[in-house]
Amino acid sequence: MEKPARVGRVLAVGGGKGGVGKSLISTNLAVSLAKAGARVVMLDADLGAPNLHTMFGIMRPDRTVEDFLSGRNATLDEVALPTPVANLRIIAGAEGALGSAHPTFQSKQKLLAELGRLAADVLLIDVGAGVDLDTIDFFNAADTRLVVMVPEITSLQNGYAFLKIALFRRLQRASVGLRASEKLTAAFGKDAFEIGSTMDKVSTFFTMLEDEVPELVASFRLLLAEFNASIVGNMLHKPADRNALFAIQRMITERLGIQVEVVAALRQNAQVRNSVNDGKPFAISAPHTDPDVKELGQLAQRLLQQDLSPIRKLREQFTKAMKTRPIDPSLHSKFEFGLEGIETARSSQPVKEPKASDQAQPQFSSEFRQLQRISERIKLYLPIELDFDGRSYLGQLVEINEGGADISGIRAPAGWQAGTRGTLRVIGDQVHGLIAITIHAVNPNGNLIIKFSDLEIAAKLVAELRKRSGA
Repeated sequence: MEKPARVGRVLAVGGGKGGVGKSLISTNLAVSLAKAGARVVMLDADLGAPNLHTMFGIMRPDRTVEDFLSGRNATLDEVALPTPVANLRIIAGAEGALGSAHPTFQSKQKLLAELGRLAADVLLIDVGAGVDLDTIDFFNAADTRLVVMVPEITSLQNGYAFLKIALFRRLQRASVGLRASEKLTAAFGKDAFEIGSTMDKVSTFFTMLEDEVPELVASFRLLLAEFNASIVGNMLHKPADRNALFAIQRMITERLGIQVEVVAALRQNAQVRNSVNDGKPFAISAPHTDPDVKELGQLAQRLLQQDLSPIRKLREQFTKAMKTRPIDPSLHSKFEFGLEGIETARSSQPVKEPKASDQAQPQFSSEFRQLQRISERIKLYLPIELDFDGRSYLGQLVEINEGGADISGIRAPAGWQAGTRGTLRVIGDQVHGLIAITIHAVNPNGNLIIKFSDLEIAAKLVAELRKRSGA
């Protein structure tokens, strides 16, 4: 028999509480992925009020996910509805099925198993608002997890809480039956892994794990490396609003022990919200020169080009290690659900390569290795401002030495070339001022690599940063 088609990669978009524009980001990102040449299916996994179909002008979907769960349709491919966008289909949610407050374990298990069999390059799950555990399970089933935040304290807190409960949910499922889990319950109560718990740092979990089952610590750390989450900023009023996103990024790294990156940031844009009433996604109607359309297009291409094989290998290694843990084997079915993710095609490359466009990222000849020979790099998270061609770009310094730096959060326009000159300024640093730089390369992750032209000032800055970091 011919092997059924399998989805190539799974993305999930969450956002804590409502009001941050999560569904708008999901919808327009899906359009951008389809425009880049990928076959895309969207799943509306909102457990309370599914309405993703209205974004595409579909007022009353004639098929929903309930038709699959009830057996009226045999597969999700039969349920998926076409949209006005080529290569993009949607699986609409329905009240009474996924729309119920607590779908059964069997329903979630059936749905997650079938999602991997979709004939698509990309499955994008819009998981809905809130930190309900059913919502979190869909978020955790993805290869790549995006959290939408706006630069306001409540949204940042909610976004952090969303990531915390998603990560803690995975740790909780994996630690069922272990003595460390019992110890955590004794210390923090039965809700030790919940959002209101005073266990606020992942390091606390690992301290107790080391005391009780030290042989499993290395395996559990695979979950941190595999988490693969990123931040998408929305409704930015001014460029400096990115600083709030970088601040919460640092907090996530310090408290949760996972590396996240700000992968896109969209402006406060009334046209985006107006597109909901029009039933036509903004990424369709807006000109391709619109900054937000460009930002989504660049994010889509980056997601399609990401090599997921290392992430999936970590997940497989973890699952294999956990099967040998010293507990009652009857508990395995409970811990495995949600940890193994959605079974996808073995290759993480999309079936169709993204189409070349004026949004394509410039590729330069070399990377940061050459600069590394100058001296040891410092790893840090520091907001900076670059200036090229009279325009300012806010990003984050992630590695630096006396020769140059690795910068994330900035998408290099197609016109940038190796050797292009500009300036760098560390935000909040009133001492060193502007440092002359040139573009050196773009690494495989899309980070911008720059070289310092003014070596004297750069050396003073790096010396101070080394002193601060103790390097």
